[in-house]
Amino acid sequence: MKPKQKIILSIIGTLATLMLTVSPQLAAAESVCGTITEYRVDPISISPNSGNLTFTLRFQVTANCVGKIAGDVGGWVRVRFPTGEEKFIALADPLPPAPTGAIMELGGSVSITDILQGQPKPIIVGQPISIKGEAWDISSGGDILLNQSIPVIVDLTADYQPGGGGNTDTGRSGGGGNTGTGGISNPAPNYLVDIRDFGSLLTRAIGWMLYFAGGIAVLFLLVGGFQYIAARGNEEATEKAKKTITGAVIGIVIIIMAYAIVTIVSNLVTRNPGA
Repeated sequence: MKPKQKIILSIIGTLATLMLTVSPQLAAAESVCGTITEYRVDPISISPNSGNLTFTLRFQVTANCVGKIAGDVGGWVRVRFPTGEEKFIALADPLPPAPTGAIMELGGSVSITDILQGQPKPIIVGQPISIKGEAWDISSGGDILLNQSIPVIVDLTADYQPGGGGNTDTGRSGGGGNTGTGGISNPAPNYLVDIRDFGSLLTRAIGWMLYFAGGIAVLFLLVGGFQYIAARGNEEATEKAKKTITGAVIGIVIIIMAYAIVTIVSNLVTRNPGA
């Protein structure tokens, strides 16, 4: 095998390995560190007139948190209304950083009236309210999202009207945690919930498309490599193989950049919960 062929094959192998290695890392880049070990909301059906939602939020400090947490750690919930508006609510006073392996209790209780306060549009029964649990690094240098849960869907037992008018209860009872009883609720809130949250669905769809495109680019890279080997000095075949390899490399670079841009934009729009 000629030296040029060895160099090109080495580059192909390196790029293929880089693509397979970097993709999972980019997927995980949306979270800085740690793990949400448990997230529950109780109840998942509630009257808009009164009552509290109790949030169980447990955040485990992992090894990759070392040197990344600059301040206290606080628990927040990100409420997304059916109308598209979002609201951030702090659950409890922030806690000082814990050692690696420790589980921090960041949950709390919030009244449904506080959650709905300021919501300018009506919410009718059957329209889901999506609520994520999030762990934040609360520091003087700027709050940073450490990790977040998948959303849990909360349903109202009555139509909500801004100002509290016309909230007539339908008689549906509240459920316990993620397995609520009474009325019609999501039978698998921890798995089907993304379909009911357009933002999460869009992010997931973009990720799938980029993974698929990346796989195609790597395939073309390998095809170009085999074409180059099979050319055996044939200038026309060699040139064709080089074009295939060049196009595949450019495609991989564009895909990695696109994924990085999506991740950066996602982190920027979720950076300051108190804003």
